[in-house]
Amino acid sequence: MRVHIYPRWKFNMFMRMIFLTLSILSLSACDNRMAVRLNSSTDTIVPPATSEVIISEDVEGLRPVIIEAEEPLQAEENSQAAIPEAEAEAEPAPSRAEIASRLSAPIYFALDSFALSDAQTSQLAELAKFLTEQENREVNIRIEGHCDDRGTREYNFALGSARANTIAAVLLKGGISKARISTISYGKERPKYPGNSTPARAKNRRGDIILRPIIIDTPEN
Repeated sequence: MRVHIYPRWKFNMFMRMIFLTLSILSLSACDNRMAVRLNSSTDTIVPPATSEVIISEDVEGLRPVIIEAEEPLQAEENSQAAIPEAEAEAEPAPSRAEIASRLSAPIYFALDSFALSDAQTSQLAELAKFLTEQENREVNIRIEGHCDDRGTREYNFALGSARANTIAAVLLKGGISKARISTISYGKERPKYPGNSTPARAKNRRGDIILRPIIIDTPEN
């Protein structure tokens, strides 16, 4: 048998090639064992029905972050609508003194007139009804007739008397006895608003209603 003897340098090169080949095969096997198989999927992530999903950017980690938002506004409004509203507090009834003050407000007249408007007639009828109540039957009524600065003294005294008597007639018709009513005319002698301007004259053409004794509220014990 003939034996071939290779030079030493060829033998070393041959051994290196074998070692390199084994190393490559070993690394390939490791890669195959460590590899992760990625399967494509068509599944969709569905967020909870009660919230929205908002994707925002995490600046520090540069990665998407899923944040669950609050309930939709419409759902919040519906929940609030289900809560019954508190009943509004009823306004307190006007006191006896307040009613007397409102119903005895001055009656204003047009120039050279002693006629009443429908609203003024209603006010006086309501005053008569108020004064016929049991607790008000001791109250008497004084009616003063006034005029503005135009016209003679005699004319204005007569006009002021007609205005006072017109007011008294409505109260008498409403059930107030004649003994409780007194009338007087001051004509243009006692203007409440000085000057001869149109607003001042309009307020001086009036009938003042004065209640005696004055109705005041009695404090509750």
